[in-house]
Amino acid sequence: MKMIFLKIAMLMLCLFMALGTLVAQPPPPPDPGGGDIPIGGSLPIGSGAIILITLGIGYAARKAYQAREKIIE
Repeated sequence: MKMIFLKIAMLMLCLFMALGTLVAQPPPPPDPGGGDIPIGGSLPIGSGAIILITLGIGYAARKAYQAREKIIE
């Protein structure tokens, strides 16, 4: 009983500590001189998405190979 209470207390403590980071903030004021900045900023996300997709395909292929080897044995 004490262990369950301790686990619940630790979970509640962690949740309350995380609430401080979840505070919503208003968006920053617009740049007075900038009008050419695209919506969403100018960060290149294409290369990062390609890397994530490639890693996901590789992980899925590895898991499929391991599952196939397990079936063959």
